[in-house]
Amino acid sequence: STMALAVASPNPIPFWAPRSMGKIGLLYLMGGQWKGQQILDPGWINYSWTTFPTIYPGIRYGYFWWHQQYGHQGKQIDAYYADGWGQQYIICIPELNLVVAIIGSNYNSPFQVSSRILNQFVLPAVK
Repeated sequence: STMALAVASPNPIPFWAPRSMGKIGLLYLMGGQWKGQQILDPGWINYSWTTFPTIYPGIRYGYFWWHQQYGHQGKQIDAYYADGWGQQYIICIPELNLVVAIIGSNYNSPFQVSSRILNQFVLPAVK
């Protein structure tokens, strides 16, 4: 089964609801199928999650998705995330069938806050 988890900060800016963000992540995890219908080409999903060269060393990026690895139960697992302004994230972890939607209002801070939420709270709770 696929899990979706929505985490909201105390002061979210209402761009997208976490549930809507989670649906986008689930659509990607399910290969573009929604309620039994193919609505997004699975080739696009694979292509958008492919890492392309960037001018920044150590930065992994596809089409609209960033790539990062996390430690989970003694091994590294791949995560793909869409990054929005102010700590708005859709994080997909295919190996765990997990989608995490994080909304916030932290406009001048890098990904570290969301990364800490994943590392300290979400991933340890996933078996």
